[in-house]
Amino acid sequence: MPDEQTKIRTTVTLVLFGVWAVGVLGPAFGVSEPINTHVLLGMTAIVFLLVGHLWGLEVNKVLGAFDGLSVQVEQADDEED
Repeated sequence: MPDEQTKIRTTVTLVLFGVWAVGVLGPAFGVSEPINTHVLLGMTAIVFLLVGHLWGLEVNKVLGAFDGLSVQVEQADDEED
C-alpha cells in the first residue's frame, strides 16, 4: 500500500503533466489556443524540473547508471582525392 507521500507526489505529477499536456497538445486538437513559444518552453522546463525533483530523477543519478558504458570512435583511413 502506498504511503501518503507517494499519493501526494503522484497527484502533483499528474496535475503538472495534465496542465503541460493541455498546453502542448491542446492547440493540435483544437482544445485551447496556441501558447507563446517562450511561455511553453519555460513551462516545459519547470514541469520537468519539478517532476524530476519529486521522483528523485537528478542528472547525476541517471548518468550514474552509465558508468560502465564506453564509446569508441574510429577514424576511416580512406581519403578522397
